[in-house]
Amino acid sequence: MKVKVFFLSIFISSIISVAAQTKHAFVIAISDYPQIPGRENWTKLSSKNDYDLVMEMIKRQEFQQGDIISLLDKEATVENIENSFEKLIASSNSGDIVYFHFSGHGQQIADVNPSKNYKSKFLKPDERDGYDEALVTYNAPLKFENDYQYQDHFVDDQMNYYMNRLRKKIGGNGQVIAVFDCCHSGSATRGEQTMVVRGSNIICAPTDYRPETTSEKDSSLAFDADFDYSNSSDMGKLTAFFGCKSDQVDREIKDEKTNKGYGSLTYYFIKAMEELGPNSSYNNLFSKINEQMVLGFQNQQQPEVEGDNLNQLIFKGTFIDQKPYYQITYASYKELNINGGSLQGLSVGDSVGIYSSTTISTKGQTAKYNGIVTQVEPYSATINLNTAFESGKDAEVKYRAFVTYSSAPPMKLKLNINVSSKSLKKELETLFANEKAIELVKTDFEYQIVDSVYNGKSDNVVVFLGPNKQTALRGMSPRAVKGNAMQADSLLQFIKQSMKTDMFRKLEMEDESLSFEYNILPCTSDGNCIYDSTKFVNGNLRFDEKSKFQLIIKNTGNKRMYGNIIDIDPTNVLSWFTKSEMKNFELLPGAEKKMKITISKPYGVEQMKIIATDRPVDFSSLQENGTSLTRGGDTNPLLDFVDKSVNGTRSAGGEDATGATVKTLTFEIMEK
Repeated sequence: MKVKVFFLSIFISSIISVAAQTKHAFVIAISDYPQIPGRENWTKLSSKNDYDLVMEMIKRQEFQQGDIISLLDKEATVENIENSFEKLIASSNSGDIVYFHFSGHGQQIADVNPSKNYKSKFLKPDERDGYDEALVTYNAPLKFENDYQYQDHFVDDQMNYYMNRLRKKIGGNGQVIAVFDCCHSGSATRGEQTMVVRGSNIICAPTDYRPETTSEKDSSLAFDADFDYSNSSDMGKLTAFFGCKSDQVDREIKDEKTNKGYGSLTYYFIKAMEELGPNSSYNNLFSKINEQMVLGFQNQQQPEVEGDNLNQLIFKGTFIDQKPYYQITYASYKELNINGGSLQGLSVGDSVGIYSSTTISTKGQTAKYNGIVTQVEPYSATINLNTAFESGKDAEVKYRAFVTYSSAPPMKLKLNINVSSKSLKKELETLFANEKAIELVKTDFEYQIVDSVYNGKSDNVVVFLGPNKQTALRGMSPRAVKGNAMQADSLLQFIKQSMKTDMFRKLEMEDESLSFEYNILPCTSDGNCIYDSTKFVNGNLRFDEKSKFQLIIKNTGNKRMYGNIIDIDPTNVLSWFTKSEMKNFELLPGAEKKMKITISKPYGVEQMKIIATDRPVDFSSLQENGTSLTRGGDTNPLLDFVDKSVNGTRSAGGEDATGATVKTLTFEIMEK
């Protein structure tokens, strides 16, 4: 079923990746603005911490050291920025990828006129409201000073000049990603008094400056470089991220674990990058950033994104996939706690390796420590180590945990191969021969591989659910696997991912302290939703395509609960409702949550898992990084996820898990 929640709108698309290009990075971070006596000075920021995060990220993304330009603190002058752009443009070639990042203050200034401000280059009087936006370089003043000619502000006109030259140099197949963690507006008196913001409501302009315009204030972003998003075929595609809207402040946040401050956009940008995979677009990336920032700041700060084509793949498909891992939340002599539990697929007896905090994949790596999961709750687990864990203030943040072996009994999938070509059949049998969780059978099978003619070519295959050959697994189209190792491996992974969804179907938990009930009210054409006994046929709930129902969830317990809904459609697509109103929605005792849902194809039996926990749960590790599980023809899918750790998603070691209650809503979708 394509689930449509009235207030949910997520657009995800997939684009064929292209060959890898050279990756360049230009990173500017200013933390320690000079404190000059007798002058109102800029506040200090946590931009150095941003810089460390960004450098870790781009190295994980295989940017080479020789292709990275950095300007920190006093190095970040207008002259050095201009020289660095010249160097970047000279070293870039057609088809390259460029990442630009600025962490520092931003400010509005008078719309500078090159005829009057000769010390600043590439300027033009072009602002509707008479004010330019500018990056505040190391030695830029906060307030306008006599005879100041803006030579120490890097103005949006200048940024646009260099960006256009860079985009022309890398051509239509190139890509530029720009991140501006700064703002030009707002005041530190908003919200908490200790809040650090990256800008000022003070405009750097002469006291007698009068904008040569009668227009209203424009709706520019917090820092707006006036980029040209003309999507020209001879210019590299540009995607720009901004920390907040024009009437908001760009806050800093503090990581509770490291006790370090970070720019909010930088922090959430990199967090979202770690949660995404190589088949993700900039739309995917922004959706995650926006979701996290809106939740983190109670909707008081929303980031912005602009671009030529937000549906293109991150880094042109050369994005490096961060494998799922867990953070260490507590450490003692030989015992660790991590932020993942049975709801993330962990079971008692699983083997866990502790690796460096910069580890992307454990393949070819040696764990610093090894241990066994001894206790599991829905959202946390305890690990006993073979050797003593090092002590020290930062020991916990220096490492991350990866599951190296799952003790959960493997699921046995009964698979039938029904193809006419003997050579193709032999090739498929070889493909599945070493898969212990897959059993090849002739009868009583759950999945069946059938050959098909597609685009006039034979030896294509389709996987069907059950023997009736009517429901293609996840709506898949025929695949040409014969003699194609890449397509064959893709088919194998496709089936294994669906097996994980099958395992997730079996998730059942009940915690006496978390009690809720749900009710289904079918909706009539006039929008009224009332009980309708005709929707129950022989005790089974049925809906016609395009009908609607209201789902009501009520907390009947005596403690606060947080709810999530996971949907599994008839083709075995698993989806998590991730919109902020749906993700970890809070219900106090006696409170209700109502939502209207629209029914649509595919036809068959649908299942929804309604999950209640006593605290918000991060389900992101359930998502298979690097895999987009959208159905063919579905232009508005929810964020699909199936994480490989979902194998064994049951009560840990056969024991009853605590801290979560899971109920299952099942209904059938019929053709109208």
